[in-house]
Amino acid sequence: MLFIDTCYLLSLINENEKNHTNSQIILEYINEEETLINSTVLLEMLNRLKNRRYEKYRNVIIDLLYNMDNIHYLTTEDYDNALNTCKYYDFSINFSDCTIIETMKHYNVTNIVSFDSDFDKANGIQRIYL
Repeated sequence: MLFIDTCYLLSLINENEKNHTNSQIILEYINEEETLINSTVLLEMLNRLKNRRYEKYRNVIIDLLYNMDNIHYLTTEDYDNALNTCKYYDFSINFSDCTIIETMKHYNVTNIVSFDSDFDKANGIQRIYL
């Protein structure tokens, strides 16, 4: 199973994003794996729908999100654990990313598709990117 991060999804759908070409290459690998996002990624992506830059991608974004194999909806415990993770890393990893780390722990997932190098600071996580 692979966790799919917001920055990857944005690069995948928008040809003007810096990592668009790399995201297309990685897509072939992702298509063979079970995918996971959490409510943080869901909210970040859905909030982009109001942005004019993503206006023409609205339906693509919605389809992409709801075709993920797994969507984890965060609980109060998840948020508490994410805050503890932020503290553990001395807030060098932002809270949103810490919710992702906690979701990955919950599902015993070690691989994340992301262009965000902050995940390289997290113990036990392997970032997939080009």
